[in-house]
Amino acid sequence: MNRRDFLGASLSIGALRAIPASSSYGLPVGMPAAPGGWVDQAYAIIKDAARAPSSHNSQPWQIGLHDREHWRLSRAPGRDLPVVDPDGRECSQSLGAFLVGLEVAAAARGLRLEQDECAGAAGALPLRFNPRSVDTTWLPALRRRRTLRKALAPLASCEAALAACLAAAPSARFFAHGTPAARAIADATLEATAAQCKEDAVWHELARWIRWREGEIAENPTGVTPATMELPWLAQRWVAATYSRDDVLTPAFRARSLELAARQVQEGAGWLVFTTEHDTPADWRHSGAELMRLWLRAVPAAIALHPMSQALEVLPQRRSIEAALGLKHIQLLVRVGTRPYPPDTPSPRLAAQRISALL
Repeated sequence: MNRRDFLGASLSIGALRAIPASSSYGLPVGMPAAPGGWVDQAYAIIKDAARAPSSHNSQPWQIGLHDREHWRLSRAPGRDLPVVDPDGRECSQSLGAFLVGLEVAAAARGLRLEQDECAGAAGALPLRFNPRSVDTTWLPALRRRRTLRKALAPLASCEAALAACLAAAPSARFFAHGTPAARAIADATLEATAAQCKEDAVWHELARWIRWREGEIAENPTGVTPATMELPWLAQRWVAATYSRDDVLTPAFRARSLELAARQVQEGAGWLVFTTEHDTPADWRHSGAELMRLWLRAVPAAIALHPMSQALEVLPQRRSIEAALGLKHIQLLVRVGTRPYPPDTPSPRLAAQRISALL
């Protein structure tokens, strides 16, 4: 059977983006700590918070643990995307989403997260945890959250639920399919995807983050897997047995990616567009935090979200969308539709001990 047919329309640059232990990736390994007490609680909070989304599932967060109350969040070396995200905008958005995950996970354990962005030094963000009443409201949604890339349906009777989600993200606007704005976003997304298909560096970077085999996932639990691509079970077995990094670089793979993107932009109900007043790393984190707050409310309402970043990674398309919509500083473009969230979340995650270290 032809491998190209087996993959079907399951792969795209945008579909593979959404949030490693190998020393070849330059990733930090947490210092050993005696089990029990506040360290175990910290690991439990970090484990839940790490369900946050990140581009290519790169999980670019790194935590330094001073003591029970004082932590430090920074970007993890080796988990960036220098080709498609050279300025770190998507990385900062991932950190913003992770901060909301920390907030939710800490509240479920009777702690309030406080952050002082003005106190950060060398890119690190100091965090402080104070006692509060236990609140587990959003913890189940955090644990079930995942990026759903396929089979997004129209909202139908979910408009009120979407409105409630939007209340948690004041910077987000919804543009329904059929409107000029939605068409402009779809067109720019396809134009940007086509442009990226011609850039070898984009595909070399993507190939670095695909884990085709279970052994690769166990060794390096970041990136995209056949399961998170939402391939059928038999196709997952096929690509795991036969695919390698070189397959990602072929013209056929890129062509299928563009074909899938063309179908995806027509699915669902429309687009969420997140903007900020300025365009600084703090604004980027803010947009990621708003996406995460909206997403936590979307999970129980069966509202599926799929960030598609291509049109913001290619400057001419980004400018064309901003001009078409009359908006400045668009930070996120997110497909939205309805689809129940499955009980499992198959995307791999680094263990808390491997993204944190005692200081």
